Amino acid sequence: MTSSLLLFYMSETVQLTDWWISADPYMLLAAVLLPVLIWLTKTPLAKFLILPLASIARAFHIEITTAEKSRLIIAISAICVAAAFYISYSFLGVPGTVSQLLGAVIRIALIVTLFRFLNDLLQSAIAKAAQSGGSYNVISGNWLPQFAKLVVIVLMIFVILQGWGIDLGPALTGLGIAGAAVALAAQDLLRNLIAGVSIGGERRFKVGDWVNFGGGQQGIIEKMELRSTVIRNFDGSKLFVPNSELANSVLANFSERDARRIRWSVSTTYSTSPEVLEALCDRISEFIFECDLFLKSENFHCFVKLHELKESSVDILVDCYVASNTWEAELNARHVLIQEIKRIFADLNANFAFPTINVLGGQQAQP
Repeated sequence: MTSSLLLFYMSETVQLTDWWISADPYMLLAAVLLPVLIWLTKTPLAKFLILPLASIARAFHIEITTAEKSRLIIAISAICVAAAFYISYSFLGVPGTVSQLLGAVIRIALIVTLFRFLNDLLQSAIAKAAQSGGSYNVISGNWLPQFAKLVVIVLMIFVILQGWGIDLGPALTGLGIAGAAVALAAQDLLRNLIAGVSIGGERRFKVGDWVNFGGGQQGIIEKMELRSTVIRNFDGSKLFVPNSELANSVLANFSERDARRIRWSVSTTYSTSPEVLEALCDRISEFIFECDLFLKSENFHCFVKLHELKESSVDILVDCYVASNTWEAELNARHVLIQEIKRIFADLNANFAFPTINVLGGQQAQP
């Protein structure tokens, strides 16, 4: 054992000595200076290299924050240093087994820094999607960033093993068979996961939206998890809806409305004269057009017209839109409009109608 190690040491020493004697001194100097120069200038170099990335982001209306830029600069700096060492080592062509191990370590370092940069990009993209209402905005929790990180790590390990010359064919075959078995056992989980990603990609809703789904179920979106979406009912209870069921159901997102609609039938008595009926419509319409609580535009028309003759009333249709999308604003607009309609009826001496039944009495016919 000792003699084998001695022979190995002597062989390595002879190869390194021969290489050193025959090496070009200028090449040696350049190989030493390149990593040192890159190390000393890694931060300014990284800031320069990140400029094209920032320009591309701005072209897509994405702003890179200071914290994200600092994290990316650190990753790019590490790539520059690792690449400098790799280039220097490749040019030197150092022989021997030890140098080959050193080269493998440098290659691994370069691969790790590259995938670290890729992971930082993915994490920033996920965070941006959450801030801008993208697909991740509805997916609260941290499973998506962790899943992306896991994918990057697995890919990095595969690349490193391939670089070492390890045949991954049998391993991939085994993983394929195991993956098929796992997919078969967890098909419900996978179906809900895919449905969740699909919902996020379609941007059907985001956290905080008021939705109606499944034939009458209503609530506020609280968060979207790996398997289900949590919806808070208006009575305070929670609904855990499987993502696949939510993706396949007809869903109305009330929070996406530009305005809230008020559509009433205001009933007045048949004794109201045509002139008073016309005045009622005009004054209610005038109030709605002058009040800032209601929308007045081509897309949101306001109507106050005689609408229907019922058994005990003449109905006035009041159809308008509240200039807000919140429930509180709608309640306030309803309150103000009801008060004004009451005042208008009082000013014009008009009466509200209510269902009445006329009972006609008489003497019973004699047989």
